[in-house]
Amino acid sequence: MRRWIVFVVIAAGCTSTPIPATAPPLPSTTTTWTTTTVTTTTLPPSTTTTLDRVAEIESILLDLEHRRLQALYDDDQEALMGLFANDSYRAGYEDHWEEFRSYILHWPAELVLEVREILNETPDCVAVRIFQDYSAAIPDGNPREIEAVIERRPDGRWGLSWMGTGWRCDAPHPLGS
Repeated sequence: MRRWIVFVVIAAGCTSTPIPATAPPLPSTTTTWTTTTVTTTTLPPSTTTTLDRVAEIESILLDLEHRRLQALYDDDQEALMGLFANDSYRAGYEDHWEEFRSYILHWPAELVLEVREILNETPDCVAVRIFQDYSAAIPDGNPREIEAVIERRPDGRWGLSWMGTGWRCDAPHPLGS
């Protein structure tokens, strides 16, 4: 005959201070997210912006420039016209299609584009000073600083826009949309 011995173990939690049954729950930990603003040496000392925003603007501009040069290289005028934010700027490219088309030497090629300063920004428009070097792709693409503008198009995507004298997203666009 077998005999079983059963041990019952009762575990009790002990604390140095007893918590009454009616005590409020202990506070839970929460995580707080913060955004850090950084001043970089490539921007003027008085300008601060988040590095993520600069990288986002550079990415938009590089994408538009790659698509612009690819359209010129492929002789795809329709693809090129789809990159502009306003009809008047688009018409200027249409009028000079062959001239722009002849610029491409080597494609694909490395494009260097860095945002140096955000000149003005609204939800639908960004004006920037950029450093660009497109010398690997086009004859006049030597390193230089220029100003560029991108605008949000009616379909929600960004498009290239005319910079023009005195217009940096700070007034109604002189060429309309």
